[in-house]
Amino acid sequence: MCRIADTIEDHPALGAADKRRLLAQWVAVLEGLAAAAPLCGELAGLAAPLPAGERALLSAVGRVLAGYQALSPEARARIAHCVRVMSAGMAYFQAQAGPQGLAEARLFDRYCYHVAGIVGETLTGLWLADGSLPAAHGAELMRLAPSFGQGLQMVNVLRDVPADRERGVCWLPRDVFAGDPEALLRPGDALGRAGLAHLVAQAHGHLRNGLLYTLLLPRRAVALRRFCAWALLTAAANLQRIWQAGPGYDRRAARIDRVCLYRCLLLGALAAGGRRRLRWAFEREAAGLPAAVPVSVDRRHRAIQAWFAAAG
Repeated sequence: MCRIADTIEDHPALGAADKRRLLAQWVAVLEGLAAAAPLCGELAGLAAPLPAGERALLSAVGRVLAGYQALSPEARARIAHCVRVMSAGMAYFQAQAGPQGLAEARLFDRYCYHVAGIVGETLTGLWLADGSLPAAHGAELMRLAPSFGQGLQMVNVLRDVPADRERGVCWLPRDVFAGDPEALLRPGDALGRAGLAHLVAQAHGHLRNGLLYTLLLPRRAVALRRFCAWALLTAAANLQRIWQAGPGYDRRAARIDRVCLYRCLLLGALAAGGRRRLRWAFEREAAGLPAAVPVSVDRRHRAIQAWFAAAG
């Protein structure tokens, strides 16, 4: 559901107005307020210029909706809320998209919440609702979930800087780079290195909250632990790759290779059943990163909620 919204947001042939319209239609379909067939047909017609995976997704929206309708009413309500928040954020930030980057780190935080933090909250809510997780840790897991999501999204943003530049978009906060996010694209640039160190340390802090989140999952939920461990370890390894590459990195330098990916998958599978093993695996992949910036989950959550209230 979220990937369909993301594919609409990133579609190279759509303008901001069309993206807002399609995102609003997608939410209306999920909430039962609009017929699905017209949207399915339009999205299928937009699939041609996209990569193979996204073409397949937009061509199969009807099948995705059939699976969605088979879920419980509570699950559908949670997912629809998630896509609504995500789509509202995407529409808002599309108006600010451009090569200049976002004005400040607070906006970057909010962007990450809309496209990733809400997903963490939704998954956690679904797992708690169906009994996969004990209610005793529910409040703490819900507090940590948006931070875990932000850590993953920050890695994605940093990894995709070269690709985003090619399509004229930048999601980096300008204030972190003294108003010049292009510094990150200049090899050996001191300002780029300082800004990168700041963002990598922040992402490292969010990923450590993700580690705490994963360690809170009970042993009986080993499949969920493994799911989270895979995301956590691959993100830490990717962040390490970006940090080592430094300013001016290209697409290849910013991505982990197949050998590293398989190592993280194997480590995640082996470590998911034990807390010490999982800590060891995370420290292994995060070794050498700048010291993590501690993230105040409560303060950040209050700031985001205040912004939502002010923005309506």
